[in-house]
Amino acid sequence: MAVEISGVTRCYEGGDGDDLITGAWLDTPQAGPVDRYAFEVNGWVISKAPVAEVEFVHEGIVVANCEMNISRPDVAEVYSSSSQVGFSKAIGTVSLASAFTIDVRVVFQDGGRRVIAEIRGTQQLTSGFSPSMQPIIVNTLGRSGSTWLMRMLAEHPDIIVHERFPYETYVCSYWMHFLQLLATPVGTSQVESSQFWTDPERLTLFPYCFGGYLGCSAPTEDLAVDRWYATDQVEEFARAAQAAVESFYREYAGSRKRRTPGFFAEKSVQQKGIQAGQYNWTMRQLYPRRREIFLLRDPRDTLASVLAFNARRGFDDFGRELVETDEQYIDVIRTRTLSFLQTWKSTSHRGTLIRYEDLVRSTTGRIRAMLDALGLDSSANIVDSMVRAGNEATADVNAHRTSSDGPSSIGRWKRDLEPRLQKICGEAFDGLLDEFDASSGSP
Repeated sequence: MAVEISGVTRCYEGGDGDDLITGAWLDTPQAGPVDRYAFEVNGWVISKAPVAEVEFVHEGIVVANCEMNISRPDVAEVYSSSSQVGFSKAIGTVSLASAFTIDVRVVFQDGGRRVIAEIRGTQQLTSGFSPSMQPIIVNTLGRSGSTWLMRMLAEHPDIIVHERFPYETYVCSYWMHFLQLLATPVGTSQVESSQFWTDPERLTLFPYCFGGYLGCSAPTEDLAVDRWYATDQVEEFARAAQAAVESFYREYAGSRKRRTPGFFAEKSVQQKGIQAGQYNWTMRQLYPRRREIFLLRDPRDTLASVLAFNARRGFDDFGRELVETDEQYIDVIRTRTLSFLQTWKSTSHRGTLIRYEDLVRSTTGRIRAMLDALGLDSSANIVDSMVRAGNEATADVNAHRTSSDGPSSIGRWKRDLEPRLQKICGEAFDGLLDEFDASSGSP
């Protein structure tokens, strides 16, 4: 089967509790194959503190949540508790990694969290489409030089980039979003909500996909349709998504009087309300021959650039709007850098790591090394044209910069950040960048 649960670890085997949880258990899933791109999690929790919800976390992102609103009289009898201690949630796998881990966490009303189980599995999403173009995913954090790099990538004859500054036309991410939504299991409460039907500005979940839960009694014919939708139809959505992506880039290449390239490049999505890389796991499944670039910048300089760019535009962005102080924002950058590191560790065999500082100091050499690592033509004339394009100072480029030139953007934190922020950064990022070298085997 396309999806298989390889193991489930329960943190409270035998009902043993701790200071917050008396007992917890997962009844499902069980290890073994799953006949659709989804599986159901059923369980219960007896807690010593008020519980707000149960959440399901993949690669640091909450992919689903549910309330504890299912009656479990069998559990109540054993623990002499309320019977409303059960939970049930169908988890779609399309947005997960090929080898995925889901942490099942209890969220207490005071904001505290406790992992009660870990679900591990593998999958391979397939479609009937055979792409002639592969994606190059540019993974990075905001204000790390990705716009500059995208401008250079656009000059390579075998890479197409939609050249609307700042190169953030997320075509493939859009269609991965389309696929993830239509493959996401939906509860009946969402279907019955009037908002579900009356919001014309967003693509909503398909109301049939797991309209009830798998554990509920249902006619045989309904279960058959569920299975069809969550397997054959999901793969048809995947085929349509890939076809739409390729059609866009073929049309765009034709409008630019270019031959159809072998690759299209897009930044990893990082917009308001969207986790960076949220759609990349789906992309990685559908494009096993993809390439990936990981562009890394000193997080202290990233912080200085974000603060300067926000001040210029007059509003907070890049996650700064999520917190009240610059000190708190340092923790946001640390969390995002740790997530970036984890993704690099798990996918580095498919990509190459570029440090922003090296790219500035030796642009020609780093571009050539990057192309060699990606298996692309690195002829001198191609590299030179890419570097020239990156050096062009247009009105858009000047408006996007917060330093006069590349060299002055390196180490800017020493003069731009207040001493108190420098001290906090030193504590937050100490040794973090070294982990990237360790994971890549660099000396």
